[in-house]
Amino acid sequence: MASGGDEVVEKDGLKVFLDQKTSVSLSAMLMDFVEEKEGSGFVLKGQPGGPAPDCSGCKH
Repeated sequence: MASGGDEVVEKDGLKVFLDQKTSVSLSAMLMDFVEEKEGSGFVLKGQPGGPAPDCSGCKH
């Protein structure tokens, strides 16, 4: 459950709750879910505060 000041990002039924500090840190990051032989999970691409990464290989 989001608390006061949290940002809620929702995409395809997935909700991510971010506090203000984390939201600013991740503002130019791209989060993707990958499934590989070694395992699966979320990965972050890009540099905090930098330009947004290219999303050409992302799953939509």
